[in-house]
Amino acid sequence: MFVYDPKSEIKEFNLAYLTLARKLINQDVQSAIQTLSIKQDVAEMMMSLSTEQVERIAAGSVVLGAFALDDYALLSQLSRGVVYSPTVPSVPTLNPSAGPEAKRAPFTRKMKVATC
Repeated sequence: MFVYDPKSEIKEFNLAYLTLARKLINQDVQSAIQTLSIKQDVAEMMMSLSTEQVERIAAGSVVLGAFALDDYALLSQLSRGVVYSPTVPSVPTLNPSAGPEAKRAPFTRKMKVATC
């Protein structure tokens, strides 16, 4: 019998988030800080963590990264093909395969990834 284990899914998500965050920071610190909505000292600490520390942090019961999709209008715009562009936060990029309705009302709110 399958027993749902949310803690293992949280760990998997956290590992993926920390791995991605560390790759982004390693590639371009300032861009990663903006994209991840973290501070310089957090970025530095993330890069200083050992593999064991990353795994221990990821195994906690807290989701480390969360999408700022608590706004119905923002989620509605994203579902119509408007894609967030981190290089120009106030100007979205339209997905050409989204169709004509995506061109009606692009959002102007910046999408964030929150950290705990």
